[in-house]
Amino acid sequence: MDYEIAGWLVLRISYAWLLLSALKNLLADRKGTVDSMRGMFPFATEMAAWFMFAMMGLSAVSILLGLWAQVAGACMVVFNLMGVRFHLGFAKQAQDIAKQHPGDEAMGEVAAIAAVGHGTSAQKNIVLAAVGLLFALMGTGPLSLTEPMVWGAW
Repeated sequence: MDYEIAGWLVLRISYAWLLLSALKNLLADRKGTVDSMRGMFPFATEMAAWFMFAMMGLSAVSILLGLWAQVAGACMVVFNLMGVRFHLGFAKQAQDIAKQHPGDEAMGEVAAIAAVGHGTSAQKNIVLAAVGLLFALMGTGPLSLTEPMVWGAW
């Protein structure tokens, strides 16, 4: 097998795995997921959550198989940039909680850990958006079920 083919397959499999494993965890605590989305989607939060679940699942399968993956890649750019905003908002909220409890060392430590966790999750989403942009522009490479659209080629 050619290194280019192997590289594309590793990228597709790892991207799909990341989306599907995250989806599994989000669905396991669906109520918590919906509750955490209320800040970003105060209206129709439940519908927004189900849209997110569907987008994650369908995009993962599309990218894995290389089936209209440029559309899925474009969706993942938007989705992951929204994720950056979401996680940065939670990181700021954690920092604000720490400031509200200046004498509580345990609360400060928990808030600091939460801020770092959400900050690194935001960074992860930036990388996922960049890879989504690669898929949107180039397609998913060799062994894809559909050929790249007009603007992409491999």
